[in-house]
Amino acid sequence: MKPAAIRRQRELAQARARLIAYLQRVAGPALTTEDAQAALEKAKAWNPAQARALDDYFTEHLNALTEPSPHSPVQVVRLLQHLEATGHGDAVTQLACARCHRTGLRLSRITPEGRCCDWCVARTELRPCARCGQNGLIVAQREDGPVCRRCYRTDPLFLKDCADCGRKRPPALRREDGTFLCSRCYPKPEHECEASP
Repeated sequence: MKPAAIRRQRELAQARARLIAYLQRVAGPALTTEDAQAALEKAKAWNPAQARALDDYFTEHLNALTEPSPHSPVQVVRLLQHLEATGHGDAVTQLACARCHRTGLRLSRITPEGRCCDWCVARTELRPCARCGQNGLIVAQREDGPVCRRCYRTDPLFLKDCADCGRKRPPALRREDGTFLCSRCYPKPEHECEASP
């Protein structure tokens, strides 16, 4: 093996060792070396390029798992979620969507505000619909391409026969027997009037 390759292998081993030590420092003694490596593998941060990049990130952001930045790399999000799922959630702080502020979601999309969930990005990202040709909020993928919300509401694959009126309409309720009711036939809940006599 060439000296340069040996040096790169040594540097990678050192970066991985620092990553494991960092995770154990944050999560505490309950996180074994094997568990830390498994977490890094699950977060897709074990291969050479990602391991080096994450090692550099943790060097610059010492509190990356306890005070995560909205602009954290996706590997940090995956690590946080994996640590919580494996019983180490008390030691870390989950990153929330920069728009809806919910945690536990897939935050793979980066926006100017920071990482966002797919739904928040989709709600603000208008793209051309394959059916009407207009820019709209894409809610489905069909053989002919992306379909906007407006066209989806008339999509034959979405419409169902209403069990009461017999019309093909967007379903509002699925009964236990598998039949559907449209919004017009859906029984509206009745509430007792609380006004005094």
